[in-house]
Formats: sequence, structure tokens, C-alpha cells
Amino acid sequence: MYYDVDGNPVENSNGCYGGINSYSSNGCVAYQVFVDKNSLPMEVSYGYAKTTYMYDRSNRLIRVYFLDVDDNLVECTDGYAGYRRSYDEDGEYTDVYFGLDGECL
Repeated sequence: MYYDVDGNPVENSNGCYGGINSYSSNGCVAYQVFVDKNSLPMEVSYGYAKTTYMYDRSNRLIRVYFLDVDDNLVECTDGYAGYRRSYDEDGEYTDVYFGLDGECL
């Protein structure tokens, strides 16, 4: 939660009052939820309330999904619902964005 100097909850520039992260067994952020002043999930200015992250065996990010407060896939304000990341042999990555139907944009 974000608080002012008097200890009152305040919202940030995205409209939320804080975030709650859940971590994988390898210590990577697996799930992120933006919350309101009552610590309930809320949609932020990006167009989603939650984010799910998936990693490969080397703990490299490979998938990101944006969700609404009910865990439904939703498009962010940039017009995509998530992305897949692939890596080349040098560790450079390429992101492929997809819509609600899972099709590449």
C-alpha cells in the first residue's frame, strides 16, 4: 500500500493504492495484483487489474498475461492481452504480442 505522511492510503499515478506480488519457487514474480484502498483488486489506468508471469527453466520471462478483477484475459490500453518472449543464443529477446483470441497482432 502507498501511504501519505499521516499514514492514510493514497493512490499512485495509475490509480491504485498498492500492489501485491506472489512469487514462484524460484523467487520470480509470478502474479501481480493492483489493489484499491481496501486491498481489493482493481483495474488501473493500463486497463487491467492483474498480471501473470511465466518463466522458462533458466528463470527467463517467456509469457505475460493481463487479467481483469475476475481473472479473465483482457486487453491493456496498448491493445494487446499479453505477449510471448523468445530468446536467441545470445540471450537477446523478441516479444510477440497477442490479442484476446491468442492470435498474434
